[in-house]
Amino acid sequence: MLGDNSSLDQSSRINKTIMSPSPGMTSTPHKDRDPYGKGIPGAPGVGFKLTSDGQFDLDGKRLCNVSKAIAENDVVTLSCMRSSVNLELDILKRAINNNKKRIADLESLENIIHDLEARVEASNNIINNQKIKINKLEGSIRSAVKSLLRGEDVIKEIKRQISELIKK
Repeated sequence: MLGDNSSLDQSSRINKTIMSPSPGMTSTPHKDRDPYGKGIPGAPGVGFKLTSDGQFDLDGKRLCNVSKAIAENDVVTLSCMRSSVNLELDILKRAINNNKKRIADLESLENIIHDLEARVEASNNIINNQKIKINKLEGSIRSAVKSLLRGEDVIKEIKRQISELIKK
């Protein structure tokens, strides 16, 4: 049947029927087709040229009316991408503002800690000075007590001698 001309004629008639414009349609080329109007659209298929590695080649044309992305590698619209980027920017701006507030709080706390350290150091100096004064006072009291004890011993001795004199 390969050599049969009738099957070839039938096939070309089908192609002419499929490829001929519908009644009422002009045969002017579509704006995205061959600018000279020479090309006839092929059979339905992928719809895009494919590169050697199986990726779509759009020949610099825009891809319009894209559905919402479902899979990780799906195409997204510019508005979807912008809203996603704007959302991420808002999150980053909030995080930056929070970090700025935290930094200001940390700087304030650092100043407070520095002031407290200075106060503690001043208090330690006062305490050390008071310790020195207390130690000096303690030494004076011990000397006075020793003197008093000696004085009591002297008074006791005098009382003893007076009582002996009285007995005589």
